[in-house]
Amino acid sequence: MGLSYTPVHDLDELQLTAAFPAGFVSQDDGIRYFGDGPEGEQSYYHVFENVSAGVPVSTTISAFYVGADEGAESATDPTTIIIIVCISIALIALTYVFFVRGINTKE
Repeated sequence: MGLSYTPVHDLDELQLTAAFPAGFVSQDDGIRYFGDGPEGEQSYYHVFENVSAGVPVSTTISAFYVGADEGAESATDPTTIIIIVCISIALIALTYVFFVRGINTKE
């Protein structure tokens, strides 16, 4: 991710920060880890010191995918699948009892 900023005042320190989706990490030289966002995204930043007004500052922060972190929920959560299967079996059983067995006992 390319980042660029031109300050209007002199700055002792400037941080350019980029957020990447959960599971992406950056190991670029000079890049620091900022923290996790509310949706699991990881943020990384680069620090510039003694930045002059009107002088553009830019950096590139790259990240690569290493997999979802432990806190991220999977779309195929095993508990959810088990619950769906149990409900499906119960509905099939109820349908059988009320319709198929009900028709046989009326005859």
